[in-house]
Amino acid sequence: FEDLTKKYIPKGKIIDVGCGLGFLSNDISEMGYQVTGIDVSAVSIEYASKQFTNRSIEFIHSSVEEYKE
Repeated sequence: FEDLTKKYIPKGKIIDVGCGLGFLSNDISEMGYQVTGIDVSAVSIEYASKQFTNRSIEFIHSSVEEYKE
């Protein structure tokens, strides 16, 4: 995954829609991307926010239809 990401996706911002507990968001941020994880589950967002305190990740409780950058 990391090799494909580095080859095809330039560094910058990534939105992880349906981020759940935030594990993929965290992995992506560790590759040098700025990540916004959004999910409709308040419980998942609360967990992810506490578990992953990396400055390059922001977790937001929202649906994709309601999300505004």
